[in-house]
Amino acid sequence: MNLLRLLISCLALGQQVTGQDLDSVLDRADKLLEEAKAAYEDASAKSAAPGFIDAGFRLEEARIKYLVLQEIGSPDKQKTAIDRLRAVNQLSKLIHDGKVAVSGAPADPSSAPKPKSPAEPAAPPGPAEKAVVPPAKPPVDVTRRAAVPEAAKQREAEKLVKDLFKDQYAKKTPADRKGLGRLLLDQAAKSADDATAQWVLWREAQDIGIQSCDPKTLVEAIESAARVFDIDTLAMKNAALSAAGKNAKTPEESYAIASALLKLIDELVVADQYDPAEKAAASALQYARRSNDANLTSFSQTRSKEVGEMKTLYQAMKGTLEILAKTPDQPGANLEMGKFLCFVKGIWDLGLRFVVKGSDPALKSLAEKEMALPTQVGDLVGIADGWWDLADKEKSPLRRGQMILHAKSLYEIALPESTALVRAKIEKRLSCEAIPKPGAGPEDPTIEFVAGEAPKGLAIGIIRSVRDGACADAVQLGKPVIKTAGKMVTNCLYFDVADRWTPQGMIEISVVYLDQTGTVYIDYNEKDAQGTLKGVQACTPFAMTNSGGWKTFTAKMPSARLNNLMHGADFRVVVNGPELSIQRITLKCLKQ
Repeated sequence: MNLLRLLISCLALGQQVTGQDLDSVLDRADKLLEEAKAAYEDASAKSAAPGFIDAGFRLEEARIKYLVLQEIGSPDKQKTAIDRLRAVNQLSKLIHDGKVAVSGAPADPSSAPKPKSPAEPAAPPGPAEKAVVPPAKPPVDVTRRAAVPEAAKQREAEKLVKDLFKDQYAKKTPADRKGLGRLLLDQAAKSADDATAQWVLWREAQDIGIQSCDPKTLVEAIESAARVFDIDTLAMKNAALSAAGKNAKTPEESYAIASALLKLIDELVVADQYDPAEKAAASALQYARRSNDANLTSFSQTRSKEVGEMKTLYQAMKGTLEILAKTPDQPGANLEMGKFLCFVKGIWDLGLRFVVKGSDPALKSLAEKEMALPTQVGDLVGIADGWWDLADKEKSPLRRGQMILHAKSLYEIALPESTALVRAKIEKRLSCEAIPKPGAGPEDPTIEFVAGEAPKGLAIGIIRSVRDGACADAVQLGKPVIKTAGKMVTNCLYFDVADRWTPQGMIEISVVYLDQTGTVYIDYNEKDAQGTLKGVQACTPFAMTNSGGWKTFTAKMPSARLNNLMHGADFRVVVNGPELSIQRITLKCLKQ
């Protein structure tokens, strides 16, 4: 949008845009960005989902102003806005990951300071009880990143890396190349004390991921580097996936590239980068067709149409963004922004906060009711009915789909406590024709390992080459099993989850085993709210009772990271006992 168009729109509102106006917009945007950072830090400290939502709302208001400055500001202001938008995107991912990590759970009330009873005032400290005030910690800028190391330093570190992993670099099979990528990622996680080495390890892992058409490795390398260095994460992912796609030779590799591009599209849409999102959607459809997977191809076609519609609607929103940048409480602009966030992007927790400031009384009332966080079944069902009724009148498949999905999420909350007739109504609506969530991956929510059966589609495989993971095939009580065959005190079975299965949420694991003697643990790699690898975590162990029959153990893996860093495996089942026999393992992605 050029300056003339802005002036025309502002004159129509009786306003004029001046350099001073744009200075004020930039100042306010910077203030909102700092407020969003502080809100994020506070929410992280308290593990409070409402805090993450508040941080996201302030960040969205800052984004609006930077987007306008990027369009119509002076060259200096445009450059500043571009730099700030990169920080906005970094913080947006941190907020999203933090919100997912706490799964909507409120902060632990026991961690809040308890008010003192008026009847029991605190006694003043005596001489020996003089309060010690700890020194104030300097504020942490969660969006600040280090500069990429100089080329000369990188060359030195690269020489050390290639010398350390000389044997692995010499191996050229696809499996060996993927194994090298995982080794480099693992070493990078251990090299936090050497920024240059860490950058080179991530850069090399990314290059290996491109060469071996391993999007899982290259994406993890870029995301890890982005937590430390000042890089354009989305642009790097886009370029790397495009390069890796040129090396896709099998339908499985094309499937992996298409799936990774679909996830990238979600991130580009959140950042309002619709031009690259549209190109990525076209590429995803191309690779989906090469994968010979009908479901993936159909999904990619739908997603491509959605992105095209989003781009058109966003372009029509630019006048609204300009108004909000200067007049953030303007009701009409707030309504349009809220509808765009809820009905187009599916970001309801932020969008509703704009809708309640909007000019549509019916939508405002519905949003206010939902933001009150009702717990009664009748209230929840009433709000869900409201969104469902709006969806029935909507002609756009994208907007209708977002409304239906949101209504279903509210119905699901109300379902357990509803009466028989209400339950029947809810179940009928929940079972209506499925509308795929825009941006949701095509993957099945469950994936299995079944002893004695060849993998069918996406599956879990057994890794047999690990020293403490010796295993053997057998038949016990008439069923095929995989059992430990080691002679150690503690023996393991290592399992590799198909790279194409990339769940977005908590994982539930079920193990069907022959009940013998010993204690069983399930180990997996854990990540924190920012997605950083924290190390090995274990599900609650269970003791076998030697009943001699088949039993099932189920546990949750709340922050699992399936990154092949356990000797090439994603998780292991450990037995402290003579033997463990497993007939089936199922992983299921639970809804957030």
